[in-house]
Amino acid sequence: MAFLLLVWAILFLTGCWRCYAQLKSSNKNKLRKR
Repeated sequence: MAFLLLVWAILFLTGCWRCYAQLKSSNKNKLRKR
């Protein structure tokens, strides 16, 4: 059970990191366009 929770936590953290990176890149693109 602990192993499954660990895997879920890693997937969740990587997903958040990816979303954060996408938001940063989208913000940079918006600034460049303006």
